[in-house]
Amino acid sequence: MKLPKWIVTDLDGTLLLDDSTIAQRSLDAINKIRALGVKFGIATTRSKSFAQQYIDILKPDAMALSGGAVGYMEDKLVYKKSLTKDQIEPFFKEFETNLPLKKVVINTLDHRYESIQEVRSLSSYEILSIFIWTDEKSDLSLLENSTKEISFSKLWRPLMFRISNVMGTKHNALQYLLKDIDPKEVVTFGDDPMDVGMLSHFNGVAVANAFDEVKAATNNITLSNEDQGVANWLEKLISQNS
Repeated sequence: MKLPKWIVTDLDGTLLLDDSTIAQRSLDAINKIRALGVKFGIATTRSKSFAQQYIDILKPDAMALSGGAVGYMEDKLVYKKSLTKDQIEPFFKEFETNLPLKKVVINTLDHRYESIQEVRSLSSYEILSIFIWTDEKSDLSLLENSTKEISFSKLWRPLMFRISNVMGTKHNALQYLLKDIDPKEVVTFGDDPMDVGMLSHFNGVAVANAFDEVKAATNNITLSNEDQGVANWLEKLISQNS
């Protein structure tokens, strides 16, 4: 395979080790391929503040953050697909009256909240994504019957879900950020269901620990995150083009 124009990787479960660190081998491989002129990006469900420690280390050329609700070219925000207060208020009411939550994480552009009351106390806000943890007895009918503008997605852990703008996905954010690049010139790495879209649209590579549906989205499988599968793939790519 010839060198692509872009490499984009998910963080948790893909580039990161299980202890949430980045192996030096992975950093070395990323630096080497960037030295050959390949651009580097990240696509993560983490909000900007929650991903900042990795942004500082990796200094990516592009970022799809909050699951793709926002997209950056270097430090410039160029893509945003959020939910307004009016759109999300019915969900907040449902959570408070009929659907008690075990846990909630609400991401706005600047902050990460773990309380609906905190967000409601703000004079105005835009929601990038809401992550909820329910129990087996929860009635999810309101969520499952979301409008055309709102997406309700099952995530990688049982009874964990994401609510977002329907266009707030890694796939859509990357399509916009890299709109001038042939998808065949972009290699993406991932492991969980939120990575399926970008792996199938671009030149996708699944790590060995990926969910079955993620592996089904591509014919390319590398080693697991713990075995530094991203680094292994990049090293082979560099070797083929030396």
